[in-house]
Amino acid sequence: MKESAGDRICRTLESASRVSQLHDLNAGELRPCIGRLMDTPLLKGGFPQRNEACLIIASELRRIGKDEEKTFEILREWNQKNINPLRDSEIESAIRTAFRKEYNYSCWNANLKEFCIEDSCPFAKYVRGRQGKYFNNRMFLQYGWQNILSNSVKCVYYMALPELERRLGVGAGGLIIANQKRIADLAGVSKKSVRQALKELARVGLISYEPGVPRKWERKASRIRRIIPIPKPHSQLLEKREK
Repeated sequence: MKESAGDRICRTLESASRVSQLHDLNAGELRPCIGRLMDTPLLKGGFPQRNEACLIIASELRRIGKDEEKTFEILREWNQKNINPLRDSEIESAIRTAFRKEYNYSCWNANLKEFCIEDSCPFAKYVRGRQGKYFNNRMFLQYGWQNILSNSVKCVYYMALPELERRLGVGAGGLIIANQKRIADLAGVSKKSVRQALKELARVGLISYEPGVPRKWERKASRIRRIIPIPKPHSQLLEKREK
């Protein structure tokens, strides 16, 4: 019996929640369709293929900030559900591929179509909300943010962050997990300027920002979200601009 749209939505969201709890992932980070994929036993020679699914999951774990060691741990546990399981060497190969190049599997990927919950998915809403993108670009100018922010801050906000959203496949306002060097390279500014720019963008209310930790023994990337829709500057900032 074919699964109804309502049943698919419920089962997919339940799967994503269950997988997130099992692997101690933050709620809402894992895309629902990939959570359902991780919760579904895959057959050798079936569809989706186990190797392709492994690469998709590895890419998703990279996107949400997991390192290669943690990704292998999660994938090895996921693999035990499969009939027959992949070899460890095949999992390692998928991880190397995922971390060597940014693979962003869209809502229209054939391997995820069966688990897609369309407009009930926050990720899909971001990806498909094209009109909001242009509306918010106009609001940035209309509200006068270009006259309030310094050049380095504008480069980070207007160039680096939207490009990272695109590369990570999270859509406008989606969670960006990235280190300062990566942001600096995209914005064309120094790493020192990036840190100050992110603090400034958070202070004026354009982003939410959780700084990363550079120490090797607890290395952690920064976590950033642009506030969408773009807010108006508060009165003190407008007064400062007028002066």
